[in-house]
Amino acid sequence: RLLRELTSVREHTWDQQRVYTEDGVGAATEVDWRCLALRSPGGDGDRTDPGGPGPREFADTVWLDRIPYVREVLESIPAPLHAVRFMALGPDTVGIDHTDPKYGPRWGVARLHVPVVTNPDAVLVLDGVEHRWQPGDFWFGDRCAGLHVGAGRAAEDLQDEQDQRHDVGRDDGVAPPVGRNSGAD
Repeated sequence: RLLRELTSVREHTWDQQRVYTEDGVGAATEVDWRCLALRSPGGDGDRTDPGGPGPREFADTVWLDRIPYVREVLESIPAPLHAVRFMALGPDTVGIDHTDPKYGPRWGVARLHVPVVTNPDAVLVLDGVEHRWQPGDFWFGDRCAGLHVGAGRAAEDLQDEQDQRHDVGRDDGVAPPVGRNSGAD
């Protein structure tokens, strides 16, 4: 069902990924790294950045109304949600090395990844270790504060994943005990 709903919003050209810095929303990336914002500061569907400190609360975008099963999955997460995005790297694209220092148990903010579509050549390099996340896996990004980069090294297809950030306590049961839990719907 996630794949069916993802397919339903792919006819829209997704916006380039933007970063969030201490100065606010930054420039769009120069690589083929695209996002569709499902939740963002103020519910702004054009905000592809993960958000940061500011006066606008995170809210659903109009895109979430078109994908009711994704909404149902998100509502089942027992924590307040921040940014939620579908993300895609284009073919033969290497993302930008970066860190996300304010995510992880230390900060009380979890980063969750749910791959929906991928290919065997799509990788995430996290602290120097290559990961090949597969559809149906659920990843708790507890090490995203470290240096990481995504790469869609295949000559075809996109890597799509749902990226969510939300406030959690250290022992609230949201994070899997070993960082990965296969078998998500």
